[in-house]
Amino acid sequence: VWRLSYRRLLAPKQLAMLAGLVAVLALLILSSLDRPGDVRLKKDFAEWSVGFYLMFVVPVIAFLSSSGLLRDDMTPATTDYVLIRPLRRHAFVIYRFLSHTACLQLQCLLALGVIVAIGAWRQVPDLAATAPSLLLAQVFAIPAYCAMGFAFGALTSRYLVLGLLYGGLVEAG
Repeated sequence: VWRLSYRRLLAPKQLAMLAGLVAVLALLILSSLDRPGDVRLKKDFAEWSVGFYLMFVVPVIAFLSSSGLLRDDMTPATTDYVLIRPLRRHAFVIYRFLSHTACLQLQCLLALGVIVAIGAWRQVPDLAATAPSLLLAQVFAIPAYCAMGFAFGALTSRYLVLGLLYGGLVEAG
């Protein structure tokens, strides 16, 4: 089941898209930070890393990549793979979720590394204290949003509508 996930998420096309998103994220962060070592820089860095990256980028990527996961598994190549290696349905779903989440953690670790590198380059105060909490938040946010996307994708083929409705209700609340 791991082979199904890493081939899909670590494919050159997917990695190129991730590199493009990380480059855009880096440009946005660099353009928002003014002066190296400034006290306000810590607030700006926190706003971008938490407000944009952890509250928008990570949830959207995790939700969208995992919501159609079970539907994608019904393709002929995957069906052949599963039929050749007999596996109970519930075990396949659990392993698929875990392997997908692990691959997504690796992808987002790259993006977080770029954010921390920009923070170090711009001399953000207390970055050493902020980076572990950002990593911990990412480690917990990815499985949560993957599980939500996985559940919405299993419930309906219109998982995006449910995701937008959920996001709207949470943001309104």
